[in-house]
Amino acid sequence: MLSRAGRVAAVVLSLTTLALTYAASGAGSISGTSTTPSIRLRVGSFDPVRGPLPLAAEMILTREPTAGHFVVQFEKAIEAEAMARLVALGVQPLHYVPDRSYLVRVPTGTLEELRRDPAVRWVGPVQPGWKLSPELGSRRPGRPARRAGDRWVATVDLFPGESGDYAETRLEDLDVEILQRSEFGDTLRFTVRATHAQLKQAAHVEGVSWIEDSAEIVTRNATSRWVVQTGEPGVTSLWASGLHGEGQIIGHIDGPIYYKSCFFVDPSQSAPGPGHRKIIAYRAYPSTSEAHGTHTAATLAGEPAAGEAVGYSGLAYRAKISHTDLGGISGVNGTPSNLYGLLASAHQDGARVHSNSWGDDGTGAYTPLVRDVDLFSYDHEDALVIFAVSNGRYVRAPENAKNVLAVGASLNGLLADEHCSGGTGPTEDGRRKPEIYAPGCGIESALNRSLCGTTGSSGTSMAAPAIAAAAALVRQYFEEGWYPGGTRQAVHTIQPSGALVKAVLLNSTIDMTGIPGYPSEQEGWGRRLLENGLQLEGDPRTLVVLGDVRNASGLAHGVSDHLELHVDGSDEPLKLTLAFTEPPAALMAASATVNNLDLELISPSGFRYRGNVFNGEDGWSISGGEADPINNVETILIPEPESGQWRVTVRGTEVNQGAQGYALVATGQLAGSRGGSLRYLDHTVDDSGPLGNGDGIADPGETITLSLSLLNLRDTPVAAVSGQLFSTAFERAAVGGGAASFPDISAGGNAPSVAPHFKVTLSPATTCGEIVPLRVRSVHAAGSGDSSFGLPIGAVPAPGENAACQPLACADAPLDTGIGDALRLIDDPAGDLLFAWPNVPNATMFELWRSADRDFSTAELVDTFTTPEHVEPNGLLSEGNWYYRVRAVNGCGWSPD
Repeated sequence: MLSRAGRVAAVVLSLTTLALTYAASGAGSISGTSTTPSIRLRVGSFDPVRGPLPLAAEMILTREPTAGHFVVQFEKAIEAEAMARLVALGVQPLHYVPDRSYLVRVPTGTLEELRRDPAVRWVGPVQPGWKLSPELGSRRPGRPARRAGDRWVATVDLFPGESGDYAETRLEDLDVEILQRSEFGDTLRFTVRATHAQLKQAAHVEGVSWIEDSAEIVTRNATSRWVVQTGEPGVTSLWASGLHGEGQIIGHIDGPIYYKSCFFVDPSQSAPGPGHRKIIAYRAYPSTSEAHGTHTAATLAGEPAAGEAVGYSGLAYRAKISHTDLGGISGVNGTPSNLYGLLASAHQDGARVHSNSWGDDGTGAYTPLVRDVDLFSYDHEDALVIFAVSNGRYVRAPENAKNVLAVGASLNGLLADEHCSGGTGPTEDGRRKPEIYAPGCGIESALNRSLCGTTGSSGTSMAAPAIAAAAALVRQYFEEGWYPGGTRQAVHTIQPSGALVKAVLLNSTIDMTGIPGYPSEQEGWGRRLLENGLQLEGDPRTLVVLGDVRNASGLAHGVSDHLELHVDGSDEPLKLTLAFTEPPAALMAASATVNNLDLELISPSGFRYRGNVFNGEDGWSISGGEADPINNVETILIPEPESGQWRVTVRGTEVNQGAQGYALVATGQLAGSRGGSLRYLDHTVDDSGPLGNGDGIADPGETITLSLSLLNLRDTPVAAVSGQLFSTAFERAAVGGGAASFPDISAGGNAPSVAPHFKVTLSPATTCGEIVPLRVRSVHAAGSGDSSFGLPIGAVPAPGENAACQPLACADAPLDTGIGDALRLIDDPAGDLLFAWPNVPNATMFELWRSADRDFSTAELVDTFTTPEHVEPNGLLSEGNWYYRVRAVNGCGWSPD
């Protein structure tokens, strides 16, 4: 460590990097997987290069088609450039399939050209045996009408874009009885009755993508009001502050409601409909009211009419309800109908939170019903769908959907830390469900066919509407401008995404002490304590929304957002929760995960924490560990955080479909945050200078000019924009011209840098196909932000071509030796820094670099010199920690390896 005594001191360090002061620091980089991938399907997994998946002979194609539906597996993580070449050939991507694979539609005449693409590892046709659920025919029907002799009810899904009329004709030719046809989103589905043999034949129909037993729907049958708000008997702080659900509409799919009850009745309007006091839409089917739907609706938003007692009001008792009878799901003889469409109808009514206390207890697989929920959520990013988990032993469907918030039931009142009901996770592919708990035992709510009576009921059905009501209060909080600060300010109105509402709810959870371990496969993230997640005036705990990024502005593969969070003290735990709404999975895929974002947090002392890495006992995060590759919710909890600046990263580890948005919230004793307003969008390489070959591609050894485009994530324009570029792999790429300016960028818009752009010298040791990690720090009049991205070395060649790189041929002699550990620093009493280093034969010049990070991830070029010395006036008087390096370079800017 450098002495700051008032005397001249010569210091020779034993490290290549010279540091003015030492500080622990973590390092991060973009890296891909090198493991040999398998294609993982519901029916089995296999490495296609080594051999096919074993199937019955009758379920294998007798000859390979020249066009149609194929699976393409890539050599490495799927990159936008590789996918763009496939699209240019006319190949249509349909669904991601793990690992590193895509289900595609291949036009005639392009199959062999597709196989020649260097990014492609394997291409093979979709086999009929891949299309049949392994559970097909194994269910015991609860209703006799679901099976007649050897024929039973199933669903047949088509590939996106296929002709429903053609498929219907082909199915009828097989003597398959078609009961229903539904079209929504990217889905076209038939509900059919057929024999097992007929369904096997149906799998050979080219347009058919998946065949599965149809779902069989079952329901999942006053102190909870303070339990879910504060946990203190009788204290309802959100209600007291004025948050009761005003302006919110909640979707409710359940049994018919007895809407003449005082909890729902409107004296001025007898029937539900627009303008009704409580039920603004009622999609009814021939049925009478029943107990389950009446009870859950009142728990959700019931409010006795004027003059009646209010002791059993719902948690969001000023919200309104858009109701759909379960008959709309049950469809024909107990088979599922168009769940996507029913959720969309409630959405059109204004519902952004959807409460569901029913499910299919016959399976835990990723079924068509599950995919419908994920697809709806992905298409409607401002919505949050909530499902009660099964009251059976395990998590079933559709609470196993990725984008669902899955709810278990605790006991009530002072016993709320004890388990009441709810299946244990994880899902069949290993994801965390259930996620959140609320009281569900002995819940008093509206009694069916009673004008104002109540009754008690228990089960996850009673817990789910309590969570849905809490979600409505969270939406109201943001929409009315309670954030930031905890008081209502119309100027701060925010339209939150469903992911943001989900993140806030999960960030409010606490350990259920009656269940061992936290988080766990039984309690998930624990029971909700809503005041933990929302900041009200006078609260010691601060809520910070670090990001609410829609998918259109989301992270691409290999791109990361970097943010800073200032912790003011350790009196409150520091908790962060990341949530993101993923694309739906392919029904034949073995894993539902399509895109993966990872959360990382680095303390002021340099300890690195990753999302979902805990000590397993009390839910405290521990440093180190591996990133979570499958869950779309990640949490970090630090019980006694140190004060200072914490660094937060949201990493686009694997983004296989589209761009991936996210919501990220933090609570604690926080003073503020920085970042997330501008992000890297794309770049252009100019290598037409004397140290480049002019092909517009970054090749080994070149010095290139890099033009960057930035995306404005804000809903307002930004002005006075500048950017600074850093290499987080300093030995591979040195950013010499690290600063550039940008024009003003409109709200949600983007703009390229203005010349002179950034200058990057690539080491000749870089290899073709390597991704060099870079980081851009953008500053503007209203804030700043950091994001990381990867610079590909070389071009992935077009089909049929081999050459991918043209390394720069340098005429200068290479340098045999470098500075090594011999950099010397003299501490002058006047406060100047005097650097000295040995001369290096054949060196054209020397470069002095400095960084605020020990790992040199923010390296800046101080200056270049022709002699081995430099004086930095007043260098010791500047604040902060600085680390220095000297590079000897030849005429091409190359240093010794």
